[in-house]
Amino acid sequence: MFIFFLVLIIAAALVAAFFYVLKIISSPPKGRALDYLSRNVNSYKKINTSIGGSLTHGNIGQNWVNYLPFFYVLKIFSSPPKERALDYLSRNVDSDKKIIACIGDSLTHGNIGQNWVDYLRQEFPNDIFLNEGINGNTAWQVIQRLDPILQCQPDLIILLIGTNDALGSFDINSGLRYKKNNELPEVPTLKKYKEHLNVLIDKIGIQSKIAICTLPPIGENVNSEVNKHVNLFNDYIKLIANQKNLILLPVSDALWLEIQSRTYPLKLEYNPKARLIIRRIFGGIFHHYLFKKSWNNISRAKGQWILFDQIHLNERGAEIVYKLAKDFIAKS
Repeated sequence: MFIFFLVLIIAAALVAAFFYVLKIISSPPKGRALDYLSRNVNSYKKINTSIGGSLTHGNIGQNWVNYLPFFYVLKIFSSPPKERALDYLSRNVDSDKKIIACIGDSLTHGNIGQNWVDYLRQEFPNDIFLNEGINGNTAWQVIQRLDPILQCQPDLIILLIGTNDALGSFDINSGLRYKKNNELPEVPTLKKYKEHLNVLIDKIGIQSKIAICTLPPIGENVNSEVNKHVNLFNDYIKLIANQKNLILLPVSDALWLEIQSRTYPLKLEYNPKARLIIRRIFGGIFHHYLFKKSWNNISRAKGQWILFDQIHLNERGAEIVYKLAKDFIAKS
């Protein structure tokens, strides 16, 4: 009798499982056109449509449509900046317009955080701005890609480079990670940064007037070990600006002054672990590009004032860099 009931229960379970699977297979996908129309909603949001068979439906196998937001953000993250030197050269246009090259890393690139170069383009629409900020670049990497920039013969150069050198030389794990991921000849150090910055300035200073920026903070605790480390880089930037008669844009001092006006407490200290850095960066760019949150609001949620992920600038921070660069351009 026990076996009979056991068989009966198993048979009932199999029948239930069959109808459950059948229901899943026969169910229409979520978010169809008819569902949208039935809500009778007027919306200005972009409508994306994926059309196909079961490979698009996604109830038989993995639903690839769910991955589209990730690939959308990844495309933004990996795209080069607009209007690089190579773009300008490819047009082969003779122009009497002033050419300003903004050279650096992700802080200049502007797709991770607010883009201060775009602010300058709006302020000076008759000038040509070359955005030569490449995500993750060190000073050594900038030297390797100088030729197209120099071929453009920029009148002015704004140089903001060294944050990745500082990050990569802060601890050994970060250094090894930078060496591997960026294919550097050696682990970043302050000594090598000084050598590379000298070479870089000598190359670009032959034909252009240079403004060099001090580096923004990393995290927003002025007394942290990482910002003591950044100060060593900024001390050298100030020294070389004086030695080579460059215009110094005091980005660091201006940002620290702005941080003093914060209206909510600092939540987190900078942590150099790779997984935490990636989480902060990608968390921020997902909220900005997918959920349309401002960089300032993302910063507030993280207890930061100018650095949404403790490295990259929000609108408040980019505005400060823009104003310093604007004054340099206006006076040149």
